[in-house]
Amino acid sequence: MTDIHPQVGTLVRRIVADARAFREGRLSIQGLSEDLKLSIAALLQFADPDWVEELRVFRNRVEYVNAFFIESGRADLTEEERRSVDAILEELLAGLTIE
Repeated sequence: MTDIHPQVGTLVRRIVADARAFREGRLSIQGLSEDLKLSIAALLQFADPDWVEELRVFRNRVEYVNAFFIESGRADLTEEERRSVDAILEELLAGLTIE
């Protein structure tokens, strides 16, 4: 990506901040999933659709963990779920590099 719309940078920073907030325990899995959905959907207006679709794949993986968590009725993620979301976020953040 060479000619980047300013809004892309803003949305990418928001995604990074949301990932950090989740990792620090300031954002729930539900909040993370919803925020990712909104930010990635907004990117579609300003960024390459193929790139946005790649990001959606990561968000869908987070949503899968979220849906299973909601269905479980538990108050907290298991360690395995948390590790899974952390791994997804690592991959997602690696895909946010803007050149």
